[in-house]
Amino acid sequence: MPKSLFSDAYAVLLDVLVRARRDAGMTQADLATKLGKPQPVISNMERGIRRVDLIEFCAIARALGRRPGELFAEVESRLPERLDV
Repeated sequence: MPKSLFSDAYAVLLDVLVRARRDAGMTQADLATKLGKPQPVISNMERGIRRVDLIEFCAIARALGRRPGELFAEVESRLPERLDV
């Protein structure tokens, strides 16, 4: 069983977050500034090196001008049928 950090489902989460950032017209540095974090934190998150927790997901969504529930709905709609955890 693959580790969830590198699963297809986790890749969906990262893709949604990266697309949302780009759609908001923000760079990694812009998002990092809004979150009060260094830019490498965002880079590591987007590359799957650093795991995103639920509260952080909510903070990222809000920083991107999105409602966390709406952004999560995008993730959920793209998840594979089988979720390996």
